Amino acid sequence: MHHSRIIKLAQLALEKFNERTNAKLQLVRVGSADYQRDAVFTSHNITLEAADSGVIKVYKARLVSMTFRNSPMTLKSFDLVVGADCLVDLLYGTKLQ
Repeated sequence: MHHSRIIKLAQLALEKFNERTNAKLQLVRVGSADYQRDAVFTSHNITLEAADSGVIKVYKARLVSMTFRNSPMTLKSFDLVVGADCLVDLLYGTKLQ
């Protein structure tokens, strides 16, 4: 998948999440992305970093659209994977609480 398409999908996921939850997350960067396509649906899975009140957290988003139509993307899930404290622990080997 083309890099600019991945960025657009990550931004779309953030916009939809912010609308649903009245949050103000801002995209920092995309960590990874993949997609799966079958006869009915195309599913995009994106791991991204977003700033939440200045604190960077890692989220996993899942966007889905119908494969055989030019249907809009639907945000199926948007979950916190790692918060800032846990990310520091994982990177630097400090004790997890």
